[in-house]
Amino acid sequence: EDWFNLQLWRERTPDVVVDTKPMSPGDILVRSWTYSRRSMSKTIAIYDSDAIAYRAAAVIDKRSVEVKHLPSGRTKVFKTRTEFKDSLKLKDKEFIKTDYEFTDQVEPGELSHCIHIMKNQIEKINSDLFADEILMCIQGKTNFRDSLPLPSKYKGNRTGLARPTWLREAKAYLYKNYPSTVADNKECDDDVVIYGYEYLSKGYTPVLISVDKDSAAYSGLNLYDYTQDNPKVRLVPDFGSLWQVDKTVKGEGFIWFFMQLLHGDISDFYTPSELALVTFGEQSAYEFLNTCTTHQGALP
Repeated sequence: EDWFNLQLWRERTPDVVVDTKPMSPGDILVRSWTYSRRSMSKTIAIYDSDAIAYRAAAVIDKRSVEVKHLPSGRTKVFKTRTEFKDSLKLKDKEFIKTDYEFTDQVEPGELSHCIHIMKNQIEKINSDLFADEILMCIQGKTNFRDSLPLPSKYKGNRTGLARPTWLREAKAYLYKNYPSTVADNKECDDDVVIYGYEYLSKGYTPVLISVDKDSAAYSGLNLYDYTQDNPKVRLVPDFGSLWQVDKTVKGEGFIWFFMQLLHGDISDFYTPSELALVTFGEQSAYEFLNTCTTHQGALP
């Protein structure tokens, strides 16, 4: 149907030249979405710029880990810790944490390569969406969550992890070369959602350029995950739904927001049930909420 409608649109608007190349049903989804929106309102692409910068900076770093066997003093370099542990399994050896010392090693790539990757990625996204405007949301120096008196420190599981060499410079480049805003005492993805609703209220069609699963909780906003094989714009529904993929719970809409609220986010080292001193895992939260069909039914 999308394919047919686009051909009809082309026939009725021969004076509008968008792309001289023939189009196939496979690449029609994003473009047909764009055509219908452009006749109604301006499209603004709101970027989670930290993700763009991190991915570009990380891919050019050549990383490895030096593993030292403390009892013997022998050392060997592996690509990752996982590769080392897998090598032990192949030899039927047990991994005893206290017997090994790990030292991360990084061979930085060229900053110009990092910038090139970001520019190409942004150009492609803007082209695919026919964005009229863009806004880069960039992480500031502080985040109120860091000072919350939680049982476990927010993102405390990431302490000591090596960051990409050129991450700071990559973010600075985005700030200086694109329309940008800095998230003040909050996270970058907070601003992405806040500005999404702000531009929606102004009559725009905001599209959140985000790979963060939390973004799927905000009804009425459009999402675009550029890391997918065939990225598509999708509208976050009102109530939404939950589903499982390989025993991992995923979702969208209001009910996904409640799933996050109830279960927390392990990647952020945040678990609400920790405050109640009870065990309430992802599967329990899923079974509790998956039977709900209304907003009221999900409320305690």
